[in-house]
Amino acid sequence: MAQGQEVQRIWVVVAVYSGIPDSVDAYQSLASAKRRERALRKEMRPDYDEVGIFEIELKDRKIGRSTKRTREVK
Repeated sequence: MAQGQEVQRIWVVVAVYSGIPDSVDAYQSLASAKRRERALRKEMRPDYDEVGIFEIELKDRKIGRSTKRTREVK
């Protein structure tokens, strides 16, 4: 890694229902991602559904909280 390059991490929670990806949520802390994972698992059918946490490294990028919420598209 180049000198001065900052690595930031986010954790992405992906929920899959009956083989179809349903939601992707990004968190700045692993603890928040784990809380979301636990909440999703309570609603899932273990034989058909799955949820996972993935760590993503963002090099030399700024991570900020958005004040705008994106609208859900169905």
